[in-house]
Amino acid sequence: MTTDALRELEERLMRATEGSRSLNHAIQMVVGSEPVMVYGEWMPPSYTTSIDAALTLVPEGCQWAKFRDGQVLVSNGLMIDAKATCATVPLSLCLANVRARLSSPSKE
Repeated sequence: MTTDALRELEERLMRATEGSRSLNHAIQMVVGSEPVMVYGEWMPPSYTTSIDAALTLVPEGCQWAKFRDGQVLVSNGLMIDAKATCATVPLSLCLANVRARLSSPSKE
């Protein structure tokens, strides 16, 4: 996962008005997750449309919170503190997690 790939994904997520398979695939490629079988077809996890799938992106050791205004925070309480507000909660979680990865001292 390169910083350039994370920045490009961050830009795409900021512009998104709804979740999509294309964004899910881009996230899968950046984070290196495994596809899931859906109705006999291998697909990326539904990160941008499912809160449960988006939560699997929260970096180890971090917590998340959703505020009344729709903002999502991903934080480890010390160094990583990433916020995002998007059209949907799953998109906000995805964007906050990308920002958390960008601010993490150890990018692989």
